[in-house]
Amino acid sequence: MLFGSAESSGVRVEVFLGRLEHNRASQSDLRLFVNDRPVRAPKLVSAIVGAYGSKLMKDRYPIGAVRVLIDGTSVDINVHPAKREVRFEDESAVMDVVKNAVEAALKEPDLTYKYDLTKFAESFGPPKEMPDLEVAKVHQATLRTPAAKETGREDSVIVPLAQVMNTYILAESAGSLLLIDQHAASERIVYEQILKGIETGKEISQTLLTPLVVRLTTAETRVLEENRPTLEKSGFRIEPFGKDAHALRSIPTVLGVAQGESALRNILADLARMAPSKKVGLEVIWRVACHTAVRAGESLSSGQMRTLVADLVRTESPYTCEHGRPTMVVLSTGDLEKLFKRRV
Repeated sequence: MLFGSAESSGVRVEVFLGRLEHNRASQSDLRLFVNDRPVRAPKLVSAIVGAYGSKLMKDRYPIGAVRVLIDGTSVDINVHPAKREVRFEDESAVMDVVKNAVEAALKEPDLTYKYDLTKFAESFGPPKEMPDLEVAKVHQATLRTPAAKETGREDSVIVPLAQVMNTYILAESAGSLLLIDQHAASERIVYEQILKGIETGKEISQTLLTPLVVRLTTAETRVLEENRPTLEKSGFRIEPFGKDAHALRSIPTVLGVAQGESALRNILADLARMAPSKKVGLEVIWRVACHTAVRAGESLSSGQMRTLVADLVRTESPYTCEHGRPTMVVLSTGDLEKLFKRRV
């Protein structure tokens, strides 16, 4: 359970939320209370979901309870005959406090996804005869991890062990076993690199020594012109270069030169499919991160895995990618002991 609270301008909000992995396709398990009266309030739900940002997948809702305490004269409970809907006198002030409370809850130091896999283990059924304890010990595989050097840096807390199916990184951290989605982790890293560049004014675009001449279809050109300011803000600079040709002069620094044209085409295709209301700056940054990130199915060396994990640990929100998918799932020592029936 994640708890957070905030108070301002005579409004106090307390939130009791499930962990990130506990979310639903509907808002039915998100209970709202105003002065301890159960209510329906779509704008409150929007404020709560908005505070999650990229920690929650699109069209998903957290579970839990949100309690708003406010002077009775500042809220109208007679909007609906059953008194289930409310209207606030200063709506924006209330929403700000709600967002602050949710953000406080999400400052929990460990937001890794945790799953109970004991049912999975039980599905195999118990063996007819338990092997002798000493024989079992001989056949047990032992995970040995190198001792972390005393670097004083956070990025030594997760030690990569192996790559699984060229998609997941098996790692150890403080006695727990982690499965890291290499694509989701890489997306989070790239996404924050671009955002930080924009926020700090750092150059996020690299000028190509030789511009790439790209031939676009009429439809692609239309999408380009409709979204030019957003694309330029994300690091692309492209200019007309003839009838149907365009000169790609700059690309985001996170892209390699060889990725420039394919990334641009993919992003234009994504934008063409998106509703106009969704075409905002962050959406394009998400697309850049997605098309730049390490792919599922891509083989990584030990050094590449170490670098990826170290960069992930240094991000502000290492537990989810920018779409809200988990970057890692953790199995604690207790989880493993339950799986192998060492502890019932």
